[in-house]
Amino acid sequence: MNKPHNRIPNLPAALAAIADGIAEASWLASIVVVALHFNLHTFTIFEPDKIALFQVLAGMLLAALLLRVSVWRYSGQTTTAAGAAAVIPPAYAGIAGALLISTALSIAPQVSWNGSYLRAHGTLYELCLLAVLVAQCVGLRRHAQVQRLLDTIVLAATVTALYGILQHLGLDPAEWGKSFLADRVSSTQGNPIFLGAYLVLTLPVTIARALQLLRGGSARGRQLAYATLHVVSAAAQLEAIWFTGSRGPWLGLAAGLLFMAICQAAAVNNRKVLFALFSLVVAGLLSVLALNMPNGPLETLRDEPYLGRIAHLWDTTNRTEAGTSLRLETWHRAQAALTTTPPLIYADGSIDRWSRLRLLIGYGPETAGFVLAPSYRTEFHNALFSDRAHNILWDTLLATGIIGAAALYLLWASLANKLLLNMGFINSSKSRYGLWTLQITGAAAGLLTILLLRIPELAAVSVALGLAAGTLMFPVLRALMAPQPAQPADVLLAGFAGAALAHFVEAQFGIATVATDLHFIMLAVLIWNWEQLRQPTQEAQPEVKPTAKNIAKRESAAAPARAGAIGAELALPAVLASTTLIFGFLTPGVGINSTAPASVLLLLACAATAAAIALGHAASATQLRAMLVIGLSLPLMYFAWNQLRLNPPSLPETDAILNIAATRSASIYSFAAWVVLVTAGLGLALAIRELPNRNSTPATVVLAPLAGFLALGVALTAIYIGSRAADAHRNLVQAATPAKALALLAEATELAPREDEYWYLHGRTALLAARSQASQGERAGMRAIARASLERALQISPFNPNHLISLARLNFDMAQDTEDPTDRNAIANRSDNYSAAALRLNPHDARWWQNWAVLDYEVFHDYAAAAEKLKRALNEDPTNSRSLVLLGNVSAARSLSPQATSSDFDDALSFYSAALVNPVGTSAAEIKLLLGNLWLQRGAASSAASTQSADYKIAADIFEQVISEPLATDATPENDDQPGSAAKFKPWTVHRTLAQLYMSLQQPEPAGKHAALALATAPAAEHELLLQLQAASAAQLLANPHP
Repeated sequence: MNKPHNRIPNLPAALAAIADGIAEASWLASIVVVALHFNLHTFTIFEPDKIALFQVLAGMLLAALLLRVSVWRYSGQTTTAAGAAAVIPPAYAGIAGALLISTALSIAPQVSWNGSYLRAHGTLYELCLLAVLVAQCVGLRRHAQVQRLLDTIVLAATVTALYGILQHLGLDPAEWGKSFLADRVSSTQGNPIFLGAYLVLTLPVTIARALQLLRGGSARGRQLAYATLHVVSAAAQLEAIWFTGSRGPWLGLAAGLLFMAICQAAAVNNRKVLFALFSLVVAGLLSVLALNMPNGPLETLRDEPYLGRIAHLWDTTNRTEAGTSLRLETWHRAQAALTTTPPLIYADGSIDRWSRLRLLIGYGPETAGFVLAPSYRTEFHNALFSDRAHNILWDTLLATGIIGAAALYLLWASLANKLLLNMGFINSSKSRYGLWTLQITGAAAGLLTILLLRIPELAAVSVALGLAAGTLMFPVLRALMAPQPAQPADVLLAGFAGAALAHFVEAQFGIATVATDLHFIMLAVLIWNWEQLRQPTQEAQPEVKPTAKNIAKRESAAAPARAGAIGAELALPAVLASTTLIFGFLTPGVGINSTAPASVLLLLACAATAAAIALGHAASATQLRAMLVIGLSLPLMYFAWNQLRLNPPSLPETDAILNIAATRSASIYSFAAWVVLVTAGLGLALAIRELPNRNSTPATVVLAPLAGFLALGVALTAIYIGSRAADAHRNLVQAATPAKALALLAEATELAPREDEYWYLHGRTALLAARSQASQGERAGMRAIARASLERALQISPFNPNHLISLARLNFDMAQDTEDPTDRNAIANRSDNYSAAALRLNPHDARWWQNWAVLDYEVFHDYAAAAEKLKRALNEDPTNSRSLVLLGNVSAARSLSPQATSSDFDDALSFYSAALVNPVGTSAAEIKLLLGNLWLQRGAASSAASTQSADYKIAADIFEQVISEPLATDATPENDDQPGSAAKFKPWTVHRTLAQLYMSLQQPEPAGKHAALALATAPAAEHELLLQLQAASAAQLLANPHP
């Protein structure tokens, strides 16, 4: 019996090629997205938007990895799956384990898993990074893949750096509205520190590639253009790093470039160069010391825009040192949180049951803000609230404890060992022990220095810098004491070494971003597996029996497909880069200004960079022409779009705001789908190159799994991009009416139900809306909505003090609107408990102490407790005069109570007068109204006619001052959601009060004038009283025309 004919030869090998192509396309697309993507539709703009797209791509990559592993044994591979897994750095297993343990036992598990609203660096994101690591360790096997990887990194870094230079020149195409940046650039990373941290990872690699291409003068023709690109890119990146004005990246870059040069010189035993480098380091340190000497030799340079950033390192009064002071305070607080801070208490009164293990396991990813906030000193909390320690060790300890920190430092040590091993500096156990000795000695020396100086908060930095110094010294001492045969070091590996050390040093002062995390992951893979990747040889394809009769004809027929694949793999990353920028610049209704032509230059630079890369890879003339057509057409279409004003107006009409939110959400989903489509196309192009038996493989073998990956990408888009669509809704709230704002935020909670921020904002908006409802039933309905949303927010993030204080305000309003004394006290007690919980977590917000005090004196009538809380509020923020106003209210209320003392009136008068000196948090007119009412109340309570008349005259004079000033008709914006805010006085009420006062003072003429003025704007219900006042004043004036 004949065997059935196999119509699909070697299907597993074909699926393996497709899986490899999709995996590689996913990590290449991720490089472009995390570097260049920003979204002016959303409130957060940068990091969460980058991460959402990255998670979509990581999901596709993980699916490709699983497919690759499932067909591994059937696809003709010479290595086993276990052997491929052996090339994964083992320290990452410890990091993954620490993340999972700390998340399971986190103080806020949902926040730790999904990430915070502003950062999105949860465990899910970290696992996506680990998926990239595993996929690259398994799938990055050929030198050609390394070339594509490095080309894409250079492409994205070049465009990012050029954008930063445009910002410095005042040609930013987007209007960020971020005045805090001053003269520092942030490019597509959104923060100068983030931009510097990203570029210090890419610059050493770019320099190394430039040196590699130019070495020996071998660059000619097309290769010269390729080399020139790297030189220009390196110059642009260096300039952009300088323009960031960020000292951490500067220090990291200096260390990285020094390490790179040391490795090159030590490899050939060039002692002169090593001595020159040592002299350069000494000269640099002396220059920094000279810059920091007041009236020193470099005094004229101390206030230069960028040199000033390193010229006042010990001048705590200088504005540039606010970051230094905050870091020192944060490191001190981090140390206390892990060692001496008492257990955290939940809103329901329960205690963190894992508190004794927090030093070992941490508090969970993305919880540092909750842990650090209670212990900040007042002056630092008011200046800036930080949810990161700005140091990789402290951040790791807070998130994953000693377990995570040990795994992290094991990773750094193992990467240093692997680097120096691959460069030939470690060739025996003795040399390896020598490296460890130097590293431990450096770390110990750093720690001892800090202990002697009694600055324990610098311990993490000093240990890390000591470790870096020990690593730097090893190749120097190896060259001086035990020189090996001179052999030029691998320039590219030296670049990896420089980038790794630059990142390690910068991380001691900065914050991790998705761009730095992803690039470091890829750098770790390259370092760990460089022995197998450095040679430009390809892994042998699995042997497959030919099925075509004419092999030569088959290869000839496959040549166009292969050429097209090569063109696509060169063009698609550049297309993705250009369209990513266009999406950012063409955000409808936001951000395009008169410098829009500068964005065209940026897009043209992107096309030129891609063309230079194609030249370096010997692309054909047809491929180059196609790339140039695409590269030029994209900026031209963009320019035409902008000039024709096709984007809608920047200030949307309120009645159309829901439609605008839907349109913006659709554009976000569409761009994400475009990224998935380009990634799939790039994966197809890469797969075709490696596909066995191209001519005989049916199209369905390629298209069916490709369609599956596209469907998966669309599904992942629906899952992860929903949070970005929700944020687009949130970004429109300020332009909406209260009703439309509620509708926008309700849709946001549906789009991102696991994000506490949208539930919180929805509840807070409903809370404010309830205050404007006329009937008690309407207020109760709106408050029920507010309560459900705020409690959901608290369930997701139980240690977020904003949720607690909003619940406290909600229950205060409910208590004020409840007539039954028993129910009123029960609701007020809930408000009291929420306030206490919020202030345990954030004891430095003066407004929250004010809220709590209002509850004490308006509901509980506990004037002593209210005064104590208001004094605490005044201590937290002496500039906020609302504390003084409320202290005046407490004294005024007590002066009318049975517990009144003779000093209550004087105290109230003193507090109101003090608040008038510098009215912050409330208006001067409102304070004067309260002051006038104080005199009016005392006059009304007086039994002596002369005293009453004198008090009324003082009150009338104060009210006349209010009339002559601009009158705030509403509470100030910063207080509009707080109970006990100053009453919303209307001008007609002041005129009515003056009319009544003047009638009491027997002054009918001004009484009649103010009654008429009040009548002009008063509601109809007040007309009868005002007409009576007018008639009485007229009658009195007739009876006594000359008073």
